[in-house]
Amino acid sequence: MTKENISSAEMTAHWRCQYPAISGDSLSTKLASHDGVQKALEFEEKYQYPLIGRKISVRAGWCLEQTTQMLIRGNYDSCISLGSGFSLLTYYAALATHQKKKIHFFDADLTGMIRVRRERIKQLPKNTLNSAVSEKIETVEIDLEKAFRQGEKFSDLFPSDCQAPVFVIEGLIYFLSENCVRWIFAGIAEYKNAGVVFDYWPEGSEKSSECFKRVLSTLKDFIPEKVQGLLNEAQLKKLVGTHLTQDVNLKDIEHNYAKQNQESAQLIDQNDFIPVQLATAEWG
Repeated sequence: MTKENISSAEMTAHWRCQYPAISGDSLSTKLASHDGVQKALEFEEKYQYPLIGRKISVRAGWCLEQTTQMLIRGNYDSCISLGSGFSLLTYYAALATHQKKKIHFFDADLTGMIRVRRERIKQLPKNTLNSAVSEKIETVEIDLEKAFRQGEKFSDLFPSDCQAPVFVIEGLIYFLSENCVRWIFAGIAEYKNAGVVFDYWPEGSEKSSECFKRVLSTLKDFIPEKVQGLLNEAQLKKLVGTHLTQDVNLKDIEHNYAKQNQESAQLIDQNDFIPVQLATAEWG
């Protein structure tokens, strides 16, 4: 797998650690190469997006918090991160639930991505990760679009002992085709007990954010993935219906975190960042 294919994952790993007090993550950036970090800095400058580290950190912290809470309070036996990249969210969720419940954790991504991830985790200095926790996390090599096109059953992509999973879909939906996204959520809904934590770009965001409009028009120059589309209210309802438990604006979440940490909110003017909605849904 070439550096170009993993660059967006490296950039995100760097950004999610920019505000560890908010994201709860200070380690994912250690999986990013020097070139990956430099590309993140170049992106910030080229697209005039100095707040992207704050935005990604807020998203990461909320996803981790919601995932952990869902695992602790629900009847779930597993946690699966789709398109995990270099995110260590599953590690932190496993760390938080280590003494409370027996839960299986999985990071799922494209074959090349998973192989690079495994190698970089192996190369981390000893004692960077709690070995008793990190050894609980397995990996799944998966191409979601290919599996969808081939008519595979969604649940068959994961180990059979994942009977009541929580799925984390962070930073992925907008790079998948609409039909693939619908296939994923339909597959999640087939479980007797299941939960999902996800984020999406709401339709019309490019009209309310100059930053988003700028980024969308030039994103293809920076990463190989194609932005497929944005969700509107009707599409969201088709995906989760009455099972939706939260649908929150990133700006509001950031303001709450800022208040808790006794600091000034930064995501104030939507023209300076990409508007994001963060949501959860549960079945069973």
